[in-house]
Amino acid sequence: MNNEFTERFKKFDNLKLLKILETPKDYNPEAIRAAKAELENRNISDEEIKNIKDHFQDKQQKIENSKANLAKAKQTLTAKGTEVIETIHPLQKKPYTADRKILIICILLSLSLIYFLFARIHIVYYILRNNILDFSTIAFILPLIILPLAIYFFYKRSKIGWTIVASIFIFCSVNFLSDLISII
Repeated sequence: MNNEFTERFKKFDNLKLLKILETPKDYNPEAIRAAKAELENRNISDEEIKNIKDHFQDKQQKIENSKANLAKAKQTLTAKGTEVIETIHPLQKKPYTADRKILIICILLSLSLIYFLFARIHIVYYILRNNILDFSTIAFILPLIILPLAIYFFYKRSKIGWTIVASIFIFCSVNFLSDLISII
């Protein structure tokens, strides 16, 4: 018998030795014989072996469950990603449905919210830090508060969502025109 395995396995706990015996395809035949001999030398009772095997099987079951959950999450994420890509893909073979149009509008509104937040985060931070509240700051921060609600209710096809989205478009148009007039 290989002395290298015998000496190394003396330091192993019972669980590791049983793991070697439970998964022989992963180990060298000499290692399996050395693990079996080491377990016999330890005089472990059948009940202890059964408890260790049960623990090993529970661990294996948890690993298999987590792999299954990971595969399921990956499949769901892939399906959702494919759905979004198919929705916004510009060259469609079939006509756009109302659901697809609403989803595209929601995606565009979400992207505009993200852009607005990142482009003006330092100003928002300054306003909140210095507690500046007047009409212009409220008008500046208002889209950050209302737009997420509008996107959600618009996606759910609620009447309030449609109203808020229309109001935001009007508000932004008036703001744009006032800025344009002040520049001219």
